[in-house]
Amino acid sequence: GDVRGVQEIIRPLDSAVAQTRAGLQDTFVLQATMGLLGLGGLGLVIGRMRQTSAELAQRAQEQAVLNAIATATSQSLDLKELFEIALDKTVEVTVRNRINIRLKDPLTGRVELIAHQGFSDGEIEELRRRTPHPMSEEVFASGNPLIINDTGENSSRDFLDRTRSVAWVPIKAGARVVGVLGISDNQSKPFSASEVELLEAIGSVIGVAIENARLFGETKRNLEGIRAL
Repeated sequence: GDVRGVQEIIRPLDSAVAQTRAGLQDTFVLQATMGLLGLGGLGLVIGRMRQTSAELAQRAQEQAVLNAIATATSQSLDLKELFEIALDKTVEVTVRNRINIRLKDPLTGRVELIAHQGFSDGEIEELRRRTPHPMSEEVFASGNPLIINDTGENSSRDFLDRTRSVAWVPIKAGARVVGVLGISDNQSKPFSASEVELLEAIGSVIGVAIENARLFGETKRNLEGIRAL
């Protein structure tokens, strides 16, 4: 009876060993699978971190541009100097080819091209000839940006020959549209939502500068009139 009893005990142990081995094999497979997924997940995390880092760097650069333009606005009422800084910084951060500013005379209502960068002499002549400028007039009327990401898909509009993507953004002094900031590229490079937001912010800063210069001019004229009494 003793021998038979031993055999009965050994069989369950053999089964347990077999089950344990099977469980270990399943665990090794699961661990290996998790390891592979973990490597992929780590790759995704690293990729996302790099993307986030690039986005943060871009946001920092955009903020620096706004700060530079705002500083120029606060330190000087020379609009020509401000426009030059605004155009330089905007082209730098957006990496676009050409940019211009059109302002509306508050007395006559006439819109004039008053600053530009990246255009040939022939293109500037063409821009001045296109006055009133239909797309700018749309922005003056709506108060909203007008974005054309691919001029080839807008054959009904009249563009300069090299222009492939272009945006017109309102320059606002309060709720009033006092000008239009136009920026274009030789390539069909879509304007992102964040880029349009940046251009609108730049337009607002320029609008504040224009309003400050106008108020300063009015105050100066009033003081000169009082002194003349």
